[in-house]
Amino acid sequence: MIATTIQRWIAMFSRKPSMWKEERGFRPRLEILEERECPAIFNPADATALIAAFTTANTNNQADVINLAPNTVYTLNAAIPDVVQDSANPANTITLNGNGATIARSGAAPAFRIFNITDGRLTINSTTITGGSVAGFGGGIRVADAAGNNGTNDNLVLRNSTVTGNTTIGATVDGGGIAVVAGGKASIINSTISGNSAATNGGGISVLNTAQIVNVVSSTIARNVAVAGVGGGLNVEGGAVTLDNSILADNHLVSLAGAGSDVSQSGGTVNARNTLFQVAPPGTVNLISGNIVNQNPQLGVLQNNSGLTPTHAITT
Repeated sequence: MIATTIQRWIAMFSRKPSMWKEERGFRPRLEILEERECPAIFNPADATALIAAFTTANTNNQADVINLAPNTVYTLNAAIPDVVQDSANPANTITLNGNGATIARSGAAPAFRIFNITDGRLTINSTTITGGSVAGFGGGIRVADAAGNNGTNDNLVLRNSTVTGNTTIGATVDGGGIAVVAGGKASIINSTISGNSAATNGGGISVLNTAQIVNVVSSTIARNVAVAGVGGGLNVEGGAVTLDNSILADNHLVSLAGAGSDVSQSGGTVNARNTLFQVAPPGTVNLISGNIVNQNPQLGVLQNNSGLTPTHAITT
């Protein structure tokens, strides 16, 4: 038996390579792959390295990924560079993976916002953005695309993140948390906009009359203040805004003890689906389907509720 088996092995390995190919029934070959570009990856350990990463990402003609250290606080003493379009490759984006990290302006630093997107594309994942303060629009984030270079692509995608404790200061400055201006397009997904303050309109978010498209999906806009204007939570003066499966509650005018004001609208369009408004929105808001109006969701305090960033849990 063993001898027979050994004879078969000898016979097999003594055959010509061409016979092997025939018996195997296939011929190995190389496949031609499409041209691909690998993203540049940055892993900044501190605020200085974070600023350097954005400086490089703006000019390296590549898609870029910036990974923050989990649950780390990056305290800024100087502003992050404006996010601009990559002139050599306009489709390139910067993706910031926060991994539960916080980006905060130091209380001792001069006033500046955290992110200013002038005509580039930025995706922010699982990050807390706080402490931004500016005498202009968008205390935390300003979103623009004045030249229309990005077509229908979002300039900002904010996902699983929290924007809190940001302010605008001075006169006629809107959007304490986020301001969308000058052709800007944004999607806010599964995120929390809370505890921000605008000197005038839109304590949480302000969508100006030159904005284009803003989508708010599965998100919470709560406990924001418009000090001397309208729209404690959301102010819409232009563009097309969609609210889907979201909560707008406990937003105010003047202070957190002031009159409730979740939404104001003086222009553009606002379409709402499956969204809760603690204070009834103006009649110009299109309540398409599944909305709840004049209902207090009983939100808890902003805190860690087992996610990567702080959120408001529903307490009842």
